[in-house]
Amino acid sequence: MGRRRKEPDLPRPEWASRIVETRVMAGYTQTTLAEAIPKSQSMVGAYETGKSEPDFATVQRIAHLCNVTPGWLIFGEGDPNESDPAWGPLFGRYKNHPCFAFAFTEGAKMLAEEGLKADFAYLIGHAAKLLAALEGRESDDGAEDYIRRSVETERLEIRNQMNEIRKKML
Repeated sequence: MGRRRKEPDLPRPEWASRIVETRVMAGYTQTTLAEAIPKSQSMVGAYETGKSEPDFATVQRIAHLCNVTPGWLIFGEGDPNESDPAWGPLFGRYKNHPCFAFAFTEGAKMLAEEGLKADFAYLIGHAAKLLAALEGRESDDGAEDYIRRSVETERLEIRNQMNEIRKKML
């Protein structure tokens, strides 16, 4: 999340349709939602068409304002109005960490690039695991590099495990 789509002619992603649906059901116009989150009306429009992906903090704000869970808003999982178990202790502990959104997004991006699906709770847990490894450092200098290296190490482990599975299947 949080980047422009490379192929803007593709059909609207399901998460973008859910943003439209929840905005309308909550009684917001693009302009009033934009003021509340705060973003520009054109940015809200870009989210709703799928031309741009909201970052984690924006997803959280939209979900809160529209009374749905972030997991449902992005992944379509579960009941949109039920409490989301992912908003438990892990999220509460790390949600204000300056690198939380980055760790969450990097993990989600890597899994998607590898063709794997993860639910919202898993991604929050993954981000929390990365941030827990950073605890005790005097500053966040180099934190994003650490997160990138950790995610790439996980990518290699996933690929190795998949190769082993393929070998056993042959």
